[in-house]
Amino acid sequence: MNASPVNSYTEWGPLREIIVGEVDNGWLPRRPEHTDLSYKLFYNDNLKQQHHNDVDGPQGEGLRLEHVEPYATREAEERREDVEAFVALLEGLGVTVRRPRRLDEVRPIATSAWSSLSYFAHNVRDQSLIVGDEIIETPPLCRHRYFENDLLKPLYHEYFKGGARWTVAPRPLMLDESFDKTYVKGAPQPEAIGAAGLGFEMMFDAAQCLRFGTDIVMNVSTENHRLGARWLQRHLGDRFTVHVIENFADNHVDGSIMPLRPGVLFVNARKIHGRAHQLPRALQKWDMITCYDTDDTVYGEDKLLLASEYISANVLPLDEERVVVDGHSTKTIRTLEKHGFTPIPVRLRHSRLYAGGFHCITLDVRRDEPLETYF
Repeated sequence: MNASPVNSYTEWGPLREIIVGEVDNGWLPRRPEHTDLSYKLFYNDNLKQQHHNDVDGPQGEGLRLEHVEPYATREAEERREDVEAFVALLEGLGVTVRRPRRLDEVRPIATSAWSSLSYFAHNVRDQSLIVGDEIIETPPLCRHRYFENDLLKPLYHEYFKGGARWTVAPRPLMLDESFDKTYVKGAPQPEAIGAAGLGFEMMFDAAQCLRFGTDIVMNVSTENHRLGARWLQRHLGDRFTVHVIENFADNHVDGSIMPLRPGVLFVNARKIHGRAHQLPRALQKWDMITCYDTDDTVYGEDKLLLASEYISANVLPLDEERVVVDGHSTKTIRTLEKHGFTPIPVRLRHSRLYAGGFHCITLDVRRDEPLETYF
């Protein structure tokens, strides 16, 4: 087994160490029109359902402090309570839990091309991909998340000193012209050439990828993502194969499909319906357990819901038998038991507001597993 403190090739190997996101100092835009283009494109699938997603009109000068507000006190306290209970559960099961640095306060951030606000490291899966003993920081899709991984760097520095490899993918300029709107607009978009002489830039999140040993399945919906898939394949080389699947979501795939063990997929009923034939041929032969549970929490009309009602499909395998699931997902619990799994029900309130379930808010750093081929 690899001596590095980082070792993870799949989503289901026996879990030994994991990072769980922080909760403090999160924020939401006061009004949808305050968000910038990168925000609207990233959360398109959910914002468009709330009729708040004008990606063609004027985009403003970037998020400012007066444009955002903290999560409501009750919601923040309940989320913190549930995350801390989740951490205690994992530690009780013998898993080492690490945490990113807490965001002390929300501050203005800027590059030479744009300005925004700092963001807390809650959904830590999004911008870091673990492949074996390597940490790969992916090129951001949201301007406000550009420096988010700084909150994880003390951990990554420690892992690097312990023998892990640490790579940062090329960082985008993130001009307005850098973003491909094809997925949002439903029609091809001519490649724009921005002021810097660039066309569409490479931008993708690690949470667009699912790991199956020597094979990685990556959801691609834009030219930004497609460049990312090309870079990831070149970077990983001949030991790994990156399989592209098209338009299973605006960005992240772990709310649509999750491998639970070799030969078994957990799938979102709405996302996978009629599309299983678009998966890699090897995956089409796997058994599929369907998630029909929805998060029916009622919020006021003024709330921006950043994840869909199918967030319950976002589960975390601890090994080939045990799976952490939302405690309210009664159909999922019964179905998993029927298929020989041991579901571990855990409460995680306000996942739609915080844009993440159990897989989103965690980053498995070490699983007890060698590199194998499952396709």
